[in-house]
Amino acid sequence: MEKVDVEFIILSMLSLILAITTLLVSGAIESPYLYDYSILYVILTLTTIIGMFFYVSIYGYTWSFAGIIKTLTSTAITLVVLFGAMTVFSGFAKTPNVIGIPYIPEFTLPEVIPVELELAPGMSIAKGYINLASIFGIPANVLISAILMFPSGFSESIFQTALPRLFKSGFGETRGAEITAVAIANGIFGGLHYITYGFNPIIGIGTFIGGIAMSIAYRYHESEIGLGLGHTGYNLILLFLTAPIRGM
Repeated sequence: MEKVDVEFIILSMLSLILAITTLLVSGAIESPYLYDYSILYVILTLTTIIGMFFYVSIYGYTWSFAGIIKTLTSTAITLVVLFGAMTVFSGFAKTPNVIGIPYIPEFTLPEVIPVELELAPGMSIAKGYINLASIFGIPANVLISAILMFPSGFSESIFQTALPRLFKSGFGETRGAEITAVAIANGIFGGLHYITYGFNPIIGIGTFIGGIAMSIAYRYHESEIGLGLGHTGYNLILLFLTAPIRGM
């Protein structure tokens, strides 16, 4: 009987909470850009959580703890495969930014805050994140962007885990059916990034290639938590490497 990592669903739930906090912050600081990303990842992460429970129920899988060793090794494998694929594709595309990641423009709190806004949960969270950013010595928008990498990495993992399996059910159990299912799922994955990032073909194709790479890694280690952490880790590394270029 196949198993699904309990840690994946736990961290997905934590990622949902993080996305909700950034959604509240977006209202407090009146940032449409942050709102768009936050509401997107609230919906995607909630969909992933619900989808994974249905996925486990439909196929009769069981929940199981992956453990530290499996989590670390599968995360490392995902990172290596993803970085390898993206490094090769970046060379062909002649651009370092072949996978779109959410980054939030610089923001500050207004000098005069209305009383009703001062008491809002979003403002308290915004102040907390700004204070936390100052402790780490990084801009607040970089911290907020980094926080969004968690719901991004975990919610999007469904395109390499449950979705290909669901598609494969309609095509059969052959190797060709598996390849077709993986291609369709990651085609949707790349297409969504293509649309989200302003119909950018490089990001669309790059995300498709990255998704295929993660699917290969997942087929090898079969760890949902390793896939989610590897994807999140890749996004965080890319964020901090490109933050100076983006003026963050």
